[in-house]
Amino acid sequence: RQVRAPKGKVEKNIEIPLEVPKSTVIVLFNREMKYTLKEAYTINILGNILTNRYTKTIREEQGGTYGVGTSSNLSPVNNSWLFLFGFDTNPQDEKRLTERAHAELNKVVTEGPREKDFNKVKEYMLKQHAQNLRENSYWMNIIKSDVLGYGDNNTDYENIVNGITLDDMKKFTKKLFNGKNIIEVTMTGVVEDETK
Repeated sequence: RQVRAPKGKVEKNIEIPLEVPKSTVIVLFNREMKYTLKEAYTINILGNILTNRYTKTIREEQGGTYGVGTSSNLSPVNNSWLFLFGFDTNPQDEKRLTERAHAELNKVVTEGPREKDFNKVKEYMLKQHAQNLRENSYWMNIIKSDVLGYGDNNTDYENIVNGITLDDMKKFTKKLFNGKNIIEVTMTGVVEDETK
């Protein structure tokens, strides 16, 4: 049975007892989308761009967290896309950092990725692919994907990635983040009052 994320906007705040106060924020965007290699690779590029952006803005500029984890994926199993970001921080910094993370994402959606960031990520992905070609584990995953019927993820990799333009990226990003399906979960660790 395939599990699908709920539709619409969902917000959940959970308090849990901890010895040290801490907040964990997880925000997930999702939608149904037909799987193609070009769109899967475009999503990978976007995910890497956002990871780099969050590292620069949320971790280095804002402080208050060791880093923002991200995941971006288009599934060939159920033709669904998801992107999530999450981070740990102090409860007093939770709102400020969450707002900044949303603001950075909205900036990429409305203005598109910066050209230098886009080119840097594509160059990295092509370099990484060249290294992967020498790894047995990479070829095992390629064979597994083909056997499961998800297609050949290797043959045209370089041509597809090189063919993705910045304009493609801008249009695609606006299409992805339509604001309809968003899940935001905040888990706040509160120190229990031992005098009670």
